[in-house]
Amino acid sequence: MEKRVPYRVYKKTYPDAKTVPDSYDAASKTIVVILSDDKVKHLRFSQSDWNVSGNSKWLKGHLIRVIQWNTGAEANFLLKATETEDNGRKYASNRRYISQTIPGYGPNARDAAIRMAMELAATGKYVRADDFSPYRI
Repeated sequence: MEKRVPYRVYKKTYPDAKTVPDSYDAASKTIVVILSDDKVKHLRFSQSDWNVSGNSKWLKGHLIRVIQWNTGAEANFLLKATETEDNGRKYASNRRYISQTIPGYGPNARDAAIRMAMELAATGKYVRADDFSPYRI
């Protein structure tokens, strides 16, 4: 699929994508990029898996959240997670706390943040009991 995007978006969001030769438009500072199918189908913060509160997205049933700044191709993300024990009723005594900026911008960074959150959730170490307040992280 071909898509005309601002040149800065191409450099930040699709740096590995091929471009259509001679497609750069100096007047509008745009370029046509060729996106593969995997670049077109991005992950989303689905309501079935995530609770949204402002710019924070909480993975349901976990002490894992993704914070988003900006929108669209300029969006960037921060992942925060805290390890729990006792079936998510308290913080782990030697808990692992993660606060990591996801490299990149836009849909690719969102994909990376969602994948990382799901990988952490799969470990079973970041579970949150329903009566445990997640707002401490």
